[in-house]
Amino acid sequence: MPTIKIGKQRFNKLMGQEFTLEKLEDLGFEYGIEVEEDKETEGTTVVEFFRFECTNNRPDLLCESSLTRSLLMYLEKAQCPTIKVLPATQKIIV
Repeated sequence: MPTIKIGKQRFNKLMGQEFTLEKLEDLGFEYGIEVEEDKETEGTTVVEFFRFECTNNRPDLLCESSLTRSLLMYLEKAQCPTIKVLPATQKIIV
């Protein structure tokens, strides 16, 4: 399955609150994605990040901005965008 990894600090900043792995696993279970915690070593620095695994039919969740926006809307901390549909101004006859 496709995965995306986001640094813990970056993810918490985008979400506007501090998430623990347990809290994020519960949210991921409700939303339908799997969450894991991982570390990478870059020289002498250890970078911690969350790894999100989603299904193939949700490519919109493979970007950190759309993933966090979707989770914020699910938690009702952000409003869903509204789309205004206008009547057609042209007609096509085939």
